[in-house]
Amino acid sequence: MRGTWLTCRTGARGWRSVAFAVFCLTPTASGIATAQEQRGPTRLMPVQVPAGFAAGPLQPDVSQIMIRQLRQASESAAGNCLGDMRQTTVAAPSKKTAAEFQSNADLRQSGIVALGRRTAPNDLLLLYSLTGIGKADIYQGQPQIAAEFRYRLVDVQADTVLHQASHFSERLQGRRCDPAKLSPETAEAERQTAISCFEDALSEAFPELMGDAAAQILSAARCAPVPEGPTVTVVVDRNWKDALRPVYYEDAMLEGLLTAGGQSDADMSYFTVRQADTDLSSEFLADDEEAKTSEEDIESAARSLAGRSAYLLVYQPRATAKTEPFTGLAQLGATIDYRLYDIDKQEFVADDSVEIEDEYLTGCATTIAGQSSDPLCIKAFVAERLRTLANELGRGLAVNLARRQQAQ
Repeated sequence: MRGTWLTCRTGARGWRSVAFAVFCLTPTASGIATAQEQRGPTRLMPVQVPAGFAAGPLQPDVSQIMIRQLRQASESAAGNCLGDMRQTTVAAPSKKTAAEFQSNADLRQSGIVALGRRTAPNDLLLLYSLTGIGKADIYQGQPQIAAEFRYRLVDVQADTVLHQASHFSERLQGRRCDPAKLSPETAEAERQTAISCFEDALSEAFPELMGDAAAQILSAARCAPVPEGPTVTVVVDRNWKDALRPVYYEDAMLEGLLTAGGQSDADMSYFTVRQADTDLSSEFLADDEEAKTSEEDIESAARSLAGRSAYLLVYQPRATAKTEPFTGLAQLGATIDYRLYDIDKQEFVADDSVEIEDEYLTGCATTIAGQSSDPLCIKAFVAERLRTLANELGRGLAVNLARRQQAQ
């Protein structure tokens, strides 16, 4: 396979703008019979994995809390689906399965599927990460935590990502922990004690950070995916030295595209997003930092997708930061250049970009009131802006596809 299917219908509703809810129709309303009675329970296996590229010093083990949250949500979650509805039971992973995934951070979906087929071939895998930093509130000095929770739900057997989202907050309570003792200048024993205190506080705050994620995950797990509209294979162009290369940012943009693909109105078309796998992605990463992707490169990659995808979307994210000369505050500029290629008609149908300019970094992503910015917060800030830009890109793509379908 050259990619992994992302077929959830989503909307920008839920705990906050970076969390996406899954919508399904009831079998009764749709007139489609459920096969639930003929199916045995499907296991939903949550596995906590390292945060990888965006890791902060706090990474508490919240695996038992996650299982408890999912089981509580399972008791009240309604199974409203278009197509088959699966009975789902939440099960803890074996130590071997957990270890396999924990040693492979920042996997693309295709890598998750490949590893899952060796360790849990008949299960739904929920891979999630939790990371954070301890800090002092800039106004009152009270201990606080900034944290990011990311997850993706994968149907290993169907080679399908059912749901993917992330939550970020920088105002979680830090109990009575001492932020000053997190300093590298602090004696190591005291510093580790402070880290343990903040990790315990983050564990307690984890359900708050999750919001309604458990209910969304259960809804997606119970609904068999229903592909809609043309399939668009998406790949990040990592050529050229200014391109953002970490998979962390690719995941953020996929969330934005996935949301746009699940929205439709009179001027927009549904489309199914298919993430390029590692082999296809490697065709857009040269050793030469000065290399640029040509139209011939895109046409060559598109030929390998014939019969499996209607379009190939090649997009390149870039981000720069500068200091505003009058205020001394940091500003972000971000751009996603993209080209859309019609595989069947062998023609380029879009060549454009979306961008933001001179947006001030805020919160723990910037230096303010004597408190320095933190790398985790900066990465999360950039990822959220890229997610927003990718959603704008996707909405424009939906309009473009709708016009092409009407013209046909």
